[in-house]
Amino acid sequence: MNKNIAIFNVKGMTCSACVNAIIKQVGKCDGVEDVKVSLMTETCHTIYDPNMSNPEELQDTIEDCGFDVSIISDSKYHEVSQEKLVVSGRLKLLSISALNRVISKDLFEFLNIIIENIQTTLDNEYIIHFKYDPHSIGIRDIIEKIQQELNIQSTVDINELNDTTGQLTKCEEIEFWRSNCFKSCFAAMVSMTLYMGLPLLIPKMIENRIFPYKEVPIVKGFFYRDLIGFLLATYIQVRIGYYFYVSTWKSLKNGHSTMDTLICLSTTVAFTVSMVSIIHNIILQNSSKLPHVIFDTSIMLLTFISLGKMLENKAKSRTTTALTKLLQLYPSSCILVKNYLDSEQEMITISKDLLQINDIVNIKPGMKIPSDGVIISGFTQIDESLMTGESQLINKKPKDDVIGGTINGSGHVYIKITSIGEHTKLAQIISTMERAQLTKAPIETLADFLASIFVPVLITMALLSFIFWLFLSPYLTHWPYFAHDRVYACIKLATSVIVVACPCALGLATPTAIIIGTGIGAENGILIKSAEVIELLGHNFKQGGNTIFVFDKTGTLTKGKLRVENFKMDDVISSKYDEKDLLPVIRDLELNTEHPITKPIIKYCEDKMNQKDLTQRYQILEFENMTGLGISALIKDNSSGENLKLSIGGTGLMKQLNVSTLSQYEMENTHGYTIAFVCIDSDIICHFELLDEIKEDAKDTVAWLKQNNYPVYMITGDNHNCAMTIAVETNIDCRNVFSSISPSGKCEIVEQLQSNGTKKVIFVGDGINDSPALVKSDLGVSVSSGTEVAIEAADIVILNDDINSESIQASLKKLIFAIDICDKTFKRIKLNLFWALFYNMFMIPVAMGVLLPWGISLHPMIAGFAMTLSSVSVVLSSLQLKFWKTPIVGAQSELQTRSRFNWIRFDRWRSIGGQYSNLPTEDHIEMMEV
Repeated sequence: MNKNIAIFNVKGMTCSACVNAIIKQVGKCDGVEDVKVSLMTETCHTIYDPNMSNPEELQDTIEDCGFDVSIISDSKYHEVSQEKLVVSGRLKLLSISALNRVISKDLFEFLNIIIENIQTTLDNEYIIHFKYDPHSIGIRDIIEKIQQELNIQSTVDINELNDTTGQLTKCEEIEFWRSNCFKSCFAAMVSMTLYMGLPLLIPKMIENRIFPYKEVPIVKGFFYRDLIGFLLATYIQVRIGYYFYVSTWKSLKNGHSTMDTLICLSTTVAFTVSMVSIIHNIILQNSSKLPHVIFDTSIMLLTFISLGKMLENKAKSRTTTALTKLLQLYPSSCILVKNYLDSEQEMITISKDLLQINDIVNIKPGMKIPSDGVIISGFTQIDESLMTGESQLINKKPKDDVIGGTINGSGHVYIKITSIGEHTKLAQIISTMERAQLTKAPIETLADFLASIFVPVLITMALLSFIFWLFLSPYLTHWPYFAHDRVYACIKLATSVIVVACPCALGLATPTAIIIGTGIGAENGILIKSAEVIELLGHNFKQGGNTIFVFDKTGTLTKGKLRVENFKMDDVISSKYDEKDLLPVIRDLELNTEHPITKPIIKYCEDKMNQKDLTQRYQILEFENMTGLGISALIKDNSSGENLKLSIGGTGLMKQLNVSTLSQYEMENTHGYTIAFVCIDSDIICHFELLDEIKEDAKDTVAWLKQNNYPVYMITGDNHNCAMTIAVETNIDCRNVFSSISPSGKCEIVEQLQSNGTKKVIFVGDGINDSPALVKSDLGVSVSSGTEVAIEAADIVILNDDINSESIQASLKKLIFAIDICDKTFKRIKLNLFWALFYNMFMIPVAMGVLLPWGISLHPMIAGFAMTLSSVSVVLSSLQLKFWKTPIVGAQSELQTRSRFNWIRFDRWRSIGGQYSNLPTEDHIEMMEV
């Protein structure tokens, strides 16, 4: 199916009822497959069939819901795996003739550029959205080709980043509501002085009919006070209330209601009651009594709402601080070096958006790095704190990778650009955060349901309150509240009910906390991909054995930087095969795989190979990469003409090949080496012994998990002696270790741990062979040193600290940070929802008059102020997450003692004949306890 994705900027959303209205109406449009709306970032992402709908129709649908909408982008929708080789570009053409020439010529098709959308601006300029392969052509080359071939001018449109930053900081909304707040505050002060201030301070002004309590000469029963109040209220109702009237009308046309409906209804009731009272007084020509007018209530309601909107938008802008900071990390320009290392070397300043792969960029001290690259000259220190969460400067030297958006220190370096656009590390972090903020936590379903029925239920309650007290009030004239005008009193009660309730607080409770939580994670090198992850980790935090952590070994608990300690030929058949003949073919085979174990083997082979002897005894005929097990190949012996089956792998592969001498090698491996066997047919001819180091904080991480009652398991494809060595060093119970496990076997073990339905399995891995287990588990955690497949499969990505630094600090402790962030965020969501519900459950009955027998009532103005505070208080509550501190992680002496006991238990188990490739049986465990 041909699909497009359109992204809209939607202004005016106040609560989850607004979000649900957009999702419901857009979802009804022809060809729409999926709709996601973010209240906080004010965006709507819609996937649709371009043959059945278009962005303009979708924009009209959203506008009909009562919101101001603009199209941010419209492009072809690709699955993540299909976008690996292309990046997005935007070209601005200055005239229709230039656009026609571009379209009429097949230049874009010739350059292998896919035009996705053409957008017209208000200035009659034309923006072409397209995708291209940055490895075959660059954006500057495209511009140059267009200018040369078609003789037209084109420029790159680079306003997208600034537009996004403006949306997140909400500068326009804050300024709009600030202006409204100042106007309404002036009117409110005047009206409050007329209707409350002067009557309380100088009551004789009313008794003596001193201006403005003097009757208008022309109209009997009409007073100057009410004339001034009418003019002020009309201005505020039209000037500021217009925003709510338009929104209410559009939403009611589509059969739904929002917070704007309540605001519109309450202010209109107050204004209308005042007008009816004035007209009634004029008809009766009553000059002795001032009419009951509540213009001040109408004005004050809109004043409080304007003040609340301004404060709310300011608070919302603070919730997106992390994302805004990430967007602002990129510099707007950089220094491009032309003809590097040439006598005609030239340096020019260009926009960051004009960079191409393999460009050389000059980075001076203190400058921001414009895109991902590698240092080709110079030494420096770089601040990557906003990417990894680590505050120390990281030493960089030639051939070290650098990340776009990080800040150069005191050194002067030249870098070669290796990634641009959405494929840079920073862009992928931003994209992950934006996707996470579009998702909803399951707990938000309750808030959405309540918000969807909130307005009609509330209006019904207000009408019931009015009718109830209207019928009862004739019998309660001895109550002070009904002593004067009972109809007026009942209207005030109904108005207070409408005003005091606030679905905005419910709608803001979850997204504000999620945005701040994911932002804190990103600032500390942790990418949380969805709201469901926050709820799963937060809900199961400290739930005893309900959540199980399963770790991969290589690259997760260990650094993954294996080195070949020994290479040994088999004593029996060493005469038949020569090391110098085997190493070249082993190297060639290992070059076709991505497992961490291959790199040290390749390096060892290359170091030992005789570069002068280019002849090879063995020729590769067929090759098979057995994921998670090793390599199998058919090779030809050129000296004898014989075809041989050569296999390279670990214990799992050797078992499949029924190698009889495998147990002998395992028993001899007393040092816990990782062993890579080289087998011809079913005979082991040689093997590599490799050694890996555990990460510095692996032991502390496991200790923290166990202290918090989390069962910890380890699964590895490595041999059992090596697995047990790592398990003992990290204090993982030897009964919870699975060794020599294939990728499919990892999935089976995860399923077994999930089998009773009460356990949640969190798998922490690194590498392509971990991807199935990451997907199968309830929650997958991947470190960024893993493959892209593993990162895409994971729900949480832990960004490793700089892999080039010699003083590397492992980042496994960030798993604990992720757990703590999710826990604190989920607790804040529950607290926000509790206070939002408690506020409405408490204030609505008070507004309905439950406390009237004790002389306690809620004036509409006070109700409006309370309603405003409820929304602001929820956002301020979420902002408390910004004070999150990293938890202290450290090894405990008690656990160190247990680690020593674990060694003893392992030795006892091995002495009674425990099988290395399986867990100990119950009988073994009982014998060990004895």
